[in-house]
Amino acid sequence: MSRPGPSRRQVRRRRLVALAAIAIAAAAVWLVLAATVFAPVNKQGAQVIHLTLHSKAVGRDLGVNVVLPARPAARGDRGLLVFLHGRGGSENTSTDNDVVFSGLAKLGRRAPVMAFPDGGDHSYWHDRAEGDWGAM
Repeated sequence: MSRPGPSRRQVRRRRLVALAAIAIAAAAVWLVLAATVFAPVNKQGAQVIHLTLHSKAVGRDLGVNVVLPARPAARGDRGLLVFLHGRGGSENTSTDNDVVFSGLAKLGRRAPVMAFPDGGDHSYWHDRAEGDWGAM
């Protein structure tokens, strides 16, 4: 003898439970992303300035993010630290990271000005067919 299938009421209840479970899972994923990936970066008083520079060496305009520390040393006593990103990176690779800014804040008045130039998609920072990246 075959068993009768679920009633319409049971089907509706199961659908509601499944939808509620999906909604709860989606809300949990959104909360995790909001607290991590989409959370604003704490710059700890530092200032990020985006510049566009024309490089004659590679024949095009390139972005550079410059980070000015919150409490810079007197003019002339500031160091400059240039970060060269790896393949697939950009000038934004390190300026969207809390670790960079917390390290800068710990250095206080000894903190250097930091520059993050865009080295193109391949960014090996050596001369190649598409331009004189070593001279850039």
